[in-house]
Amino acid sequence: MIMRETLTKGLALLLGGLILYTSAIGPFESLIQRSLFLALVILLGLAVYPLGQGKRWRPLGIAIDTLLAVGVVVACSYVAFNHEQILVELPWATPRDMLLTGVLLVAILELSRRAIGVIFPLLVLVGLAYAWLGRQSQGRLVTGASIFIT
Repeated sequence: MIMRETLTKGLALLLGGLILYTSAIGPFESLIQRSLFLALVILLGLAVYPLGQGKRWRPLGIAIDTLLAVGVVVACSYVAFNHEQILVELPWATPRDMLLTGVLLVAILELSRRAIGVIFPLLVLVGLAYAWLGRQSQGRLVTGASIFIT
């Protein structure tokens, strides 16, 4: 418990320090700034909302939280260290880019589920499904939804 509190305070101070530093000195490159901020926010969220706190299966929660934390650090570090290459290659994403984006998406959805409940992640997943599969619906989803609007 004390270790988690120390970790939480350290991450909060680091995040606050990043915000104050970039407010006073000026922001980093946009992708570096965003990836650092996202990594710190997700790591802080994982520390504040641990999986399985007070439950028998807490060791499994620690393993999952550790995997999520490592995945977030790897993904955000990749963006920070390769920001110039990423900007040049836009809009083409490599399979590695898609994998790391998937890791971040899973981490964000899981953390939002822990913090605010299941409805937000479900809405995001419905939106993503519509973005990926909406083309195949050929207007059926819009027509079906208009029944409820009229």
